[in-house]
Amino acid sequence: YNGTAWTKGGLQLESAAATQLLHGTDSFATQDETVTAQAYTLQFRGTGEIVLSGAHSATLTGTGANDLVSLTFTPSAGTLTLTPSGTVNYPQLEVGSIPTSYIPNTAASGTVTRAAETLSIAGADTPANTTAMSISMKGLMTYADESAAAQETFLRWYTDANNFITLDLDTDSTATGEVNANQSAAGTLDTVVAGAEYSPGVNVAFNIASRHTSGAINVAKDGTAATADTTPTALADLSSATLTLGYDFNGFISELRMWGTDIGDSGVEEVTA
Repeated sequence: YNGTAWTKGGLQLESAAATQLLHGTDSFATQDETVTAQAYTLQFRGTGEIVLSGAHSATLTGTGANDLVSLTFTPSAGTLTLTPSGTVNYPQLEVGSIPTSYIPNTAASGTVTRAAETLSIAGADTPANTTAMSISMKGLMTYADESAAAQETFLRWYTDANNFITLDLDTDSTATGEVNANQSAAGTLDTVVAGAEYSPGVNVAFNIASRHTSGAINVAKDGTAATADTTPTALADLSSATLTLGYDFNGFISELRMWGTDIGDSGVEEVTA
């Protein structure tokens, strides 16, 4: 929902399992939950509110009938009381720092878990090439800054620790959404970083591309390419390796394109513009 209408975001993919801790979510009423001192995220759609008390004090207030609102918090260990009022639809409480897709739990008690999801392409079904490859990907992602290297992995094409291509997003050190293109052949790793970063949030639009050759690697973000690294001397043979999309990812993938050739810096800029 973009604030005005429901839109087609692409294929929704959630690489991590999630558990709905609330029950009776079709007619949500006041309930207590036992919590520990770790990050939780509460969400709902509607114009009402949910008041938190006990192990944590806060109020999550709705902004519109279909608008998603969420609150990430770390309570004290103990009993958390959630008290709804007004229109509160699709409520969810889960462990973690981001809101994931709604998991219904209409039972009078208990929890419901959504399994982790995977999306992959056999290497034989790709235009794998040991001279040059180009890849582009766009969609929407939801993430929080967890100060981790490769926190989000858009794409992982991996034979072993010495031979792979990946596109990922870093939040470690001073990074908050740094896009990286990486390639390794026979253990020699080369990485290029996009010049600008994506800010953490819900349904953040991304449009990225990379080019990988036996003599260069580069990455582009939203129409701007970085400076190519021309130190590579080989490109791994990934023709029999599984390509995994959204290896570590929460969001929507609207498009993936691959070329068994080098489309150049101008090409990766054009496809991400």
